[in-house]
Amino acid sequence: MDQDARSNSLEEERNAQLMILACAEGKAKDVEALLAAGFPPHYQEEKEGTSLLMHAARGAHLEIVQILLAAGAPWMAVDRHGKCAGEYAIACDIGDANRKQSVIDFILNHAVMAEMLLGTVEDQTAKANVLEQQRESHDYLGGTVRYERGRLVDQVDEGVMMDWEAPLMEAHASFLCGDDGNRDILNVGFGLGIIDRAIQRRKCRSHTIIEAHPMVLEKMKTDGWYRKAGVTIETGRWQNVLPRLVAQGKKFDGIFFDTYAEHYRDMQGFHAWLPKVMRPGGIYSFFNGLCPDNLFFHAVACQLVKLELEALKFSVDFANVEIEGGASDDNSWKGLRRRYWHGRDEYFLPVAVFEVEEDERAEVTRDALVHPVDSIHGIDGLDSGKADDTLIGEVTREDGTKKEVLLHASLDPEAGGITWRPYTDMEGRSDSLCLLNLRCWFPPMLHDLHRYNIFKRAIWKSIGIIKERVDEDEVEMKEKGDKDIRILDIGTGTGLLSLEAVRAGATQVTACDGFTALAKVADEVVRSAGLERNICVVHKMSSALDEEEIGSIDLIVAEILDSTLLGEGYLSTLRDLYTRGLVDATTHVVPRRARVWAQLVECPELQSHFNIPSADVTCMGDGRPKPLHLSLPYIDDEANNWAEDKTLSSPKLSILSRKKREILGEKSGGPISSKALSAPFILLEIDFAAAAAESKSSVDSSNGPIIVGPNLSVPILSAGSVQGALMWWELICSDGVETYSSAPRDIDIDPLWQDHWKPCIWPITLPFDITPSQEVSVQGAHHDRSIWIEIGSTPHESLKRLREGPHPCLCGLHTFLPSERIIELNDARREEAYSECLRTILDAKDLEIKTILDICDGGMTLFNMIQGWKTASNSARLHHLNLVSLEEDVWHGAVLEKSCLLLKAESRNAFHAIHEIPQIKIWHGAGRGENWDSACWGDVQVLCGDGYYSNIGVNRPIWSWLNFWILRTALAPILARNVVILPFQVRLMASVIECPSLFRVYGGGNPIDEEKLGGWDHTAFRRAMSEAASRAVFDEDKDLAVSLADYPHRFLTPPALLMRMDLHHAIDWTASQAHDGAYRRNVIHVPFCRAGNAHALALWIDVDLTYGAAVGSEPSLSLSGCLHRYSRQSLRWMSGESVVEERTGERNKCVEIKAMLDVVSTPGIWTDCQIIEVDGD
Repeated sequence: MDQDARSNSLEEERNAQLMILACAEGKAKDVEALLAAGFPPHYQEEKEGTSLLMHAARGAHLEIVQILLAAGAPWMAVDRHGKCAGEYAIACDIGDANRKQSVIDFILNHAVMAEMLLGTVEDQTAKANVLEQQRESHDYLGGTVRYERGRLVDQVDEGVMMDWEAPLMEAHASFLCGDDGNRDILNVGFGLGIIDRAIQRRKCRSHTIIEAHPMVLEKMKTDGWYRKAGVTIETGRWQNVLPRLVAQGKKFDGIFFDTYAEHYRDMQGFHAWLPKVMRPGGIYSFFNGLCPDNLFFHAVACQLVKLELEALKFSVDFANVEIEGGASDDNSWKGLRRRYWHGRDEYFLPVAVFEVEEDERAEVTRDALVHPVDSIHGIDGLDSGKADDTLIGEVTREDGTKKEVLLHASLDPEAGGITWRPYTDMEGRSDSLCLLNLRCWFPPMLHDLHRYNIFKRAIWKSIGIIKERVDEDEVEMKEKGDKDIRILDIGTGTGLLSLEAVRAGATQVTACDGFTALAKVADEVVRSAGLERNICVVHKMSSALDEEEIGSIDLIVAEILDSTLLGEGYLSTLRDLYTRGLVDATTHVVPRRARVWAQLVECPELQSHFNIPSADVTCMGDGRPKPLHLSLPYIDDEANNWAEDKTLSSPKLSILSRKKREILGEKSGGPISSKALSAPFILLEIDFAAAAAESKSSVDSSNGPIIVGPNLSVPILSAGSVQGALMWWELICSDGVETYSSAPRDIDIDPLWQDHWKPCIWPITLPFDITPSQEVSVQGAHHDRSIWIEIGSTPHESLKRLREGPHPCLCGLHTFLPSERIIELNDARREEAYSECLRTILDAKDLEIKTILDICDGGMTLFNMIQGWKTASNSARLHHLNLVSLEEDVWHGAVLEKSCLLLKAESRNAFHAIHEIPQIKIWHGAGRGENWDSACWGDVQVLCGDGYYSNIGVNRPIWSWLNFWILRTALAPILARNVVILPFQVRLMASVIECPSLFRVYGGGNPIDEEKLGGWDHTAFRRAMSEAASRAVFDEDKDLAVSLADYPHRFLTPPALLMRMDLHHAIDWTASQAHDGAYRRNVIHVPFCRAGNAHALALWIDVDLTYGAAVGSEPSLSLSGCLHRYSRQSLRWMSGESVVEERTGERNKCVEIKAMLDVVSTPGIWTDCQIIEVDGD
């Protein structure tokens, strides 16, 4: 060990001792100072495994516990004896009982909130998630079981059920059956039949048993259960039986759940069915074997189940039952592989009573939990460029069949990076909508001829090397021998690169794509080229291919990259093939290597792209760059001024060319006002094949090993504040072939500009000032899925942090709020306008406001309006105010509820009105008010929202507000007579625009220059797009939803009012049905104000806020949905490229727009737009 290493080791040991002492003695300032210096909050002693949190808990030091948990100390960490911090707090022997209890309560509440967020996001291991059952999920139903004396054992010697449970089952049966003998009872899981015999002894009206294991069912037949009076045996898994019982209208007064070889997520799925099969007043219970080996974990699990069932309208209690007999007797477990109960002599028996009336049965929407995503595929991989990207995946239905659904990208709150979730209610629309979704990202790739040519040359070069005949001056194939060349094209898309491979000399190509519709297109394109003998198109992920399907591979072609390089899983895909032995070191790969470039920048506006605007709800406070990969957009400052005739212009972004690297300079416009502080520098260099092959046997996580790049000292060229790092990548597809770069390019003048791989920005939240004489330490790291970066840390701190992996989202809100939604919530003018209206409403003396309901996803608008507002005149009213947010998605609701509780609990600022409001609720509503708590909340006096719904797919402005109107109409039964609707109305605006870049890539029926794409016929792709458009469910499905602020454009007509939606009044469904779905029609004529190319009709929503009809004022303020970065507009292409000439003589041109509002058959705004000539000036 060298001198520096010894010094570092001694310093780390010294800091560890100082930190342990500070935690044990309650020295808060010392703890904060050591954490600020980079000491890890998750540190545990090597010998005993005692963590910092355990030391603080043992001393009942509440402030230290709060500091450590806020810094990220894991509450669930255990020492070498299996004890966690909560148990240390329970065992604390200080004399102050209140102080001790406050520590226990704080850790427990923190654990519950953490599990509400993380426990429902994805399945964790038993150690990571306290709610996982301790029994393994082996193939229980497909194996054998045996009945031994007093126990049921499976084929791997695990105990399924044992007779020591008999007293517990007697207690369960007593609660379920009661004394009247007039109840219908359902038991899920027979096993030894202990509870079923107890139920039979107590008498009941009917007794239904669900059992799935064939051998158990056979034993039930032998023992006469099929012949017992009043007993019904339902065979099969409960997942298949319950839908049948619901369809038959079966209801039960008592339900017991005790299945084997299932996890807690299965139990959650079962809970979702309870309101549909349980009678009001009925009792539900289950075998409470949750985390039985750790008392504190068990307490957390019980509390979480309690919260979940309470959300389903159950009142929950736990009865304390003493366990007697063989649970702690070693002889009872003799011959078994392990125990499912660990010696505690107390059993907390759950008793949940369904507290609803017959006419308010809860509708439960738990699709995201009941249907986990099985597989994900865009072009055979993940596309994680932004949190609002979409792709296609599969979910397994309850009957075992699989269905493609639309997925959206969101941040993984635990591991960082991107995870994918299905859009709510999208399964039925997936075939057409997912095809239409291709328009958002596939046409730009086909129009990127530079990309095509580089990949083509790399394929020719690689095949030439394989053939061992490459001309040094020109990449040219020369036939030699009869050697077969086999190629695997992963994420084939339309099959373009497979076709080029055959042209270059490949004899057999396996082209795979996980997206069914695109694989069909590729197959048609291949057949139209007459190459179906050489190219086999397979609808599979590469991970599902076996050796027989692909044979011996000579070359892998895989264009599965995203704006952050690794998000689509190129490295993990290669690693899978190497690990399974399907490829080796002799296999060529295209692309082969990549350089990751970065540049330090000053970007004040970055804060609005990732900070949630709530004082105490943030996960961005540690100063580390976060993996929020914001694609660098574009803005034309002159686009706002439609009345002046100006030429198209754009800010000149820096260009990283192959010959010259320019520094990113000052920009007067641009999407993010930024200044370069350093020259571009190489952050990482990645050899894809080498990284996947060399580390295939040393993978230390599901995302592969963490590879740390060099620590760089970056010279500063301009004074400023380091607020982020701009990143792009340079692709080396093959040695000797031109590289491809995703660097910033000028949208107007650079022929290599493209719209599918964009530069990204890593923001940091603790900026620091620098001068040209300084150097800044920068270091990057990556695993198979993500790249992350440390800026300004010492080399020692940087290395430690980088090895921890990607930076997680801790608040959870970023997991379902895309970047444009966060930017929207940061618009101070917009939030102040909503707040002003709400203040006026609450101050109105003739209005008695008790309940305010927000019916838009995310619900943050309502809380932002209230927060920061408190006056003497309304302080008393706040104490009686209910704030309710409607959240159809249970997971979203749990995250939001956690955030609101933390905000309310931690807000110490006297001006935060949210601290004064006792009732902040998340309503997991059914959409029509069936689940509305009238007794608690009463009628709604104020209904508000801002037109954001995460389940719509990509942000569609028209349908979002139409959905608000429809939902407002459906909620009419719970609205007060004089309800105030905020906003009062929305206006659909329209303008004809010129947008050459967008039109070139997306317009005119997705034009593709086939001559420049090797001459390959892509008729099949165009036909698929047209067919998908014809099957659209909503009219806006066919539109291109973009933010015009990101592209150069000009208004050729002044914005014109096309139609209003009067939100204050409900939709009159009878009027719509009487006119074949046409709720409203309109025709307008708008004159052109300048000459240009009429490419598209742009539609957007302007919002009129008002104080409401009850106050009687006119709209107070309008918020435009046109030129904001968070707003999207719907573009509808004009037929062809219509040229509008300068005015001549007495005849002028104008645009005629016909519009129809449909709210029934195909909801949306239907338009017909044409240019006509009119007389006059």
